[in-house]
Amino acid sequence: MRRRAARSRGQDLCAGRGELVAALDKLRKEGVRESAWSISRFKGLGEMNAEQLWDTTLNPDTRRLLQTDYAMFGFEQTVAALTKLMARARPRRGAT
Repeated sequence: MRRRAARSRGQDLCAGRGELVAALDKLRKEGVRESAWSISRFKGLGEMNAEQLWDTTLNPDTRRLLQTDYAMFGFEQTVAALTKLMARARPRRGAT
């Protein structure tokens, strides 16, 4: 989940709650009125317009890439982990 704190002269992209709190604290310290900024929350790429997708995912200057390695896991564990990370539909707990 990504959040964006936007204001008239720019935006701060926040990858989590901690970064969002830090960005809001920074805006307050700079004396920016709360009515002058807004917070947007993105759960997935399909919820973004083209400009937001570029800023958060495609732009090499602002995107975050993390290398992952699942070689130590077996195939089933790797598939389970990737399914969880990709938020694909899973059966509810306790469902039979």
